[in-house]
Amino acid sequence: MNDITTGLMQPDTHDPLTHFRTAIFGAVEPKTLTELLEGLTPEDTQKVISMARITHLMASMQVRAKGYSEQTYAELSETLQRSNRKDLQHIVALLLEKLVPIEVRKQPKPDKKASGLALYDKWDAELEKAQSASPTAVSQPEQLSFLDKLEQSESSGKSDAEITIKDGRRFVGQLQFGEARLEDYKQSTGRTFTQDEFTRDTALQDAVAEWHFKDIDKAIDALGVNSEGYDRDGLRAVAHLGGKGGMRKFVQSKGEYNPEDELGTSLQSYYDKFSSSKDV
Repeated sequence: MNDITTGLMQPDTHDPLTHFRTAIFGAVEPKTLTELLEGLTPEDTQKVISMARITHLMASMQVRAKGYSEQTYAELSETLQRSNRKDLQHIVALLLEKLVPIEVRKQPKPDKKASGLALYDKWDAELEKAQSASPTAVSQPEQLSFLDKLEQSESSGKSDAEITIKDGRRFVGQLQFGEARLEDYKQSTGRTFTQDEFTRDTALQDAVAEWHFKDIDKAIDALGVNSEGYDRDGLRAVAHLGGKGGMRKFVQSKGEYNPEDELGTSLQSYYDKFSSSKDV
């Protein structure tokens, strides 16, 4: 009787947390941050310090600009430290979350196609307004520059806009530059940066845009007499959409070379949209 009573009175030692920890990690419990840091070699310790400084700097820039970060330390560490080991990236994220916690707000990725349609609707409304105004008002409309119109078309003027197409390539910034075009700029200038860094740096975006169109103008000039009769802004838009080689083929074929991008935008439609004249 005593044995049975004793057995019934023993405390329930089943702990759900212990059960799940064992099921996930096995008998060995995951190491704490302190244990991870203590297990680093001197070389890895210096790497973690250097990685943490860079990651914290980028997070601080976002927080100073917006009051919050759009990326977690883990996401920043992975983006900035691709060449370093995953375990060190993980330690950096844990360390910074412990030492300098930040507020993170996730931002929805812009819908480029929807933004473009909204922009067309806005232009149609402005056109109707201008047509209904007096002849004097219509004769002196306020004109956007080529660059302003292109930025509005590409990203609605948002410096942090980005889109990833079906083949995995990303296009970012106000002018939606891809990695290949940014590599052209880096090789030409000797600068180094990632697409994410480019997205966060509006001054860098302006510098790349200036170089980009100067480079396109050289390609247009190289066409010589073949480009006569074409509007320069129209050809700039064609080269921005289809590359300098695509622009060259468009001119040499008299518009017969006219491919479309993933959203259905053709070279000819971009030429027509951004030309300051309608000669061609």
